Amino acid sequence: MSDIQVSRLFVYPVKSCAGVPVTQAQVSQTGLQWDRQWMVTDENYKFLTQRQVGRMALVKPMFTGIVPEREGIWPAESANSNEIAASSQSPQLILTTTNSSTGTGTSKLPMATVAVPLYRSESKRAQETPVEVQVWADIVPAYDEGNEVARWLSAFLGRPVRLVRYVIEQGQRRTKVCRPTSVDIQQARLQGSEVDPAGKLRALQTPPTPTGSGSNSSSDGDGDNAPEWPGRIMLSDDAPILMASELSLADLNERLETPVDIRHFRPNILINDQVTSDTAKSPSSTSTLSASSSPLSTSPSLLTPFQEETWCRITIVPQDKAAPRTSETNSTPVPTTLLVTSRCTRCVLTNNNPDTGIANPKHQPLKTLMSYRRVDPGDKYHSCFGMNCVPVRSGRFEELTVPS
Repeated sequence: MSDIQVSRLFVYPVKSCAGVPVTQAQVSQTGLQWDRQWMVTDENYKFLTQRQVGRMALVKPMFTGIVPEREGIWPAESANSNEIAASSQSPQLILTTTNSSTGTGTSKLPMATVAVPLYRSESKRAQETPVEVQVWADIVPAYDEGNEVARWLSAFLGRPVRLVRYVIEQGQRRTKVCRPTSVDIQQARLQGSEVDPAGKLRALQTPPTPTGSGSNSSSDGDGDNAPEWPGRIMLSDDAPILMASELSLADLNERLETPVDIRHFRPNILINDQVTSDTAKSPSSTSTLSASSSPLSTSPSLLTPFQEETWCRITIVPQDKAAPRTSETNSTPVPTTLLVTSRCTRCVLTNNNPDTGIANPKHQPLKTLMSYRRVDPGDKYHSCFGMNCVPVRSGRFEELTVPS
């Protein structure tokens, strides 16, 4: 069994815009706190991504006025950390840009940044009527965040757009690919904290299902017996959480003329072997992954590229006294259990440069991935990188931590 470490965490508040590196994040049924709760749409409320508007990669969300313990997120960047000090300020999501103060063409941004509140007041919610927005084949309720942020985004992106926010209380979106059943989740709940005499977590009975054979319906596959957390999502494409491996990225980069960084793949959780990781510099604050393979077998001492594809369940265990406690008891650190449900198939968005918003003219890295990573028997026409994961409820909200 590999001794594996969470090396980095990312939250993407606005779908298809830049990510926010965090050192800690609360996990709920929809994934990491605040992840993909907002989305850019056209004027008809149809979703837009970097596939259509590459400059969305340059829109940089930030959090301001937050109290990490209350908002469930600990931003890693120093600029965000300074903003956190202003805890008397109302919590807001700030949008800025990563490279320029002007939009496309001759349009100029009306201001350097624009903000939307993290929380809507009861009185405002009572006065608002959600709009219907389209994300892939789903029509879901969302709040329009208003004209000010729409004008700002439209100026920068060079086309009329709106910013909308998913209505969590009314939304019913579910994991699209290989949704876990009640049996899967119940078994994971029962076994989530158990280890065998060798110190390895017990494995589920079946490996991740090929993507082509899973349910793609938005309704519960189990009807009245649907699990308490059936893998709900907000505005992500397929699953609540995406996990990727630094070793798998290194394997890909060995085949590329120009290496790419992990931002091309937009994971929430990045993992690495503790022995080889350069990210973990302080042994006093770590979270480790215990990975269950199926069938359970002797694993190498070091993590290997794409070994994550053999896992069915992972448990992330805080390792020190400073690690997150349960919100109910503030006692023992709580392991976070995720079901690994399917491979993540890749599209042309992978080719978009996160620093410029421009697609690679040689169609890389997707072209190279297509040459050796068409490995999923359920979808032979797409390459795969990363694994879709679904959190398993333990009765408490849980948190993930990366080394300090």
